[in-house]
Amino acid sequence: MGNDRARIVSGEIVRAGRALVRMSREEVAAAAGVSLETIKRLEKARGPVRAHPDTIAQIIAAFAERGVSLRYDDDCSELIAFHGDTAIGGRPADGGEPDAADLHRLVYISEADTPAGEIDDLLETVRQQAARRNPRLGVTGALWFQDGCFLQALEGPRSSLEALYGIIALDARHRRPLLLEHATVAQRTFPQWMLCRRHQADGLIGVPTLSPAIAPGAALALLHSLVDQRP
Repeated sequence: MGNDRARIVSGEIVRAGRALVRMSREEVAAAAGVSLETIKRLEKARGPVRAHPDTIAQIIAAFAERGVSLRYDDDCSELIAFHGDTAIGGRPADGGEPDAADLHRLVYISEADTPAGEIDDLLETVRQQAARRNPRLGVTGALWFQDGCFLQALEGPRSSLEALYGIIALDARHRRPLLLEHATVAQRTFPQWMLCRRHQADGLIGVPTLSPAIAPGAALALLHSLVDQRP
């Protein structure tokens, strides 16, 4: 029997690969020798992708030629991206903080493309994914949903943030991601990654309406105040 795990591919893995190799859909289609419509269909898929094994192999090979391989972890639940045998991003080998020059903060806002009745389930899914992935990448931060928008701050090694944001930007569950801040920081504002639930804003005064027009400083201050309200 063949290796079944090697056949497990999802829309997420295709979107992640394209983000990490920094290629357009047209470029991936040309490099893999498949149609543009095939790439679009695969990226829209949720869960296992239905495609001929040769098609999947050609796409993965196109990514591999550019130094990126995509694999699942041991329990086949989490996507990991590699350059060669080295996972992209992550903490230093001693488990400490990255060098001061490599500690970055990234803040973005995006609009939900998920039905309102499914937002709570989506946030719980994101929380579980972050709990598995972010410690390995050395990433901390906070996520907040309000007024149909997601606001998230991420802090950690630059390589981790850029790889992670590349995947986030292509996630079909939201649209129009807009970077508000991407800069080197002297220290972390968020000691761990936190999901700020809606009810945490109930007692706060002057909570701004979330929109792409929010100022970066106001966005960061809002997330910080919500984290401070956590019990």
